[in-house]
Amino acid sequence: MPEVRLHIERLTLEGLPLSPTQRAGVVAALEAELGAMIARDGLAPSTGFAVPALIAPQITASQPFDAAAFGRSLASALYSGIGGAGR
Repeated sequence: MPEVRLHIERLTLEGLPLSPTQRAGVVAALEAELGAMIARDGLAPSTGFAVPALIAPQITASQPFDAAAFGRSLASALYSGIGGAGR
């Protein structure tokens, strides 16, 4: 399997005031889920690419807020945006 390198320079979550602990939970879940999706399903064929900006669709946060669930939802939206195999 080819090596995949993913670098997210900045993650902006507008309108979602998170504590440092919640933010860390979102990022950890995002990284784990996005990595698993890429490893399992791959990406659209490419020799490499960069996406300077990606705007994900609106994601509704559950109440009470679940950082892991939100991170997984965000990963799914980002995966589609970068050319996930299911796209």
